[in-house]
Amino acid sequence: MTQDAILDKVRKLLRLAGNNPSQEEATSAAAMAQLLIDQHNLTQAMIEIEHPDAPKDDEPISDLGQVPLDADTGRDEARIRLASVLARADGCKIYLNHIRYGTNRGRRVCLIGRASDADTVRYLYAWVSKEMDRLSRECKGYGRVYRANFRLGIVDAIREKLHEGREAAKRTAQAQAPNPQALVLVNQALARVEARSASVEAWTKQHMR
Repeated sequence: MTQDAILDKVRKLLRLAGNNPSQEEATSAAAMAQLLIDQHNLTQAMIEIEHPDAPKDDEPISDLGQVPLDADTGRDEARIRLASVLARADGCKIYLNHIRYGTNRGRRVCLIGRASDADTVRYLYAWVSKEMDRLSRECKGYGRVYRANFRLGIVDAIREKLHEGREAAKRTAQAQAPNPQALVLVNQALARVEARSASVEAWTKQHMR
């Protein structure tokens, strides 16, 4: 399955989540979408290990800041935290580009990573941030601080669900290995997926200030 195909499955899953999901439904939908992506990455890594002659994932890592993930977060810390959570989940990193327009200042969120991974982050970020905005608008009668903390709570819930989902997926993949040789393959694939993300960290340290 190609990256485009898995992203198409993610789009369909999020559409099935409904137009106005609750906070719990929205965070669960995001976690399910990420689980599909994690399973795809693990399967791809296993294929590359089992078939050394198959095409390798040689997509270059680069600074993708020319197309910001978020053009201006303002003072919304929840958006920055959300961007960081989703980027980390999909093998990318973020950095903030401070901007000035007139007497005001803003913050662009930019990505570092592989373009295909960044596409996944962009789609998930667009969907989750939209739902987060909608849910916080429904907090009528509450002050700015309450709504800000509410938004941060949504992001924290997503981060926890993503972590739980990834750990559960690892345990499931290991438990379903039919023999010791297959378990070795699964563990090698898990290590390759982790190394793929670690390479973005190394690239960032080498190329970015």
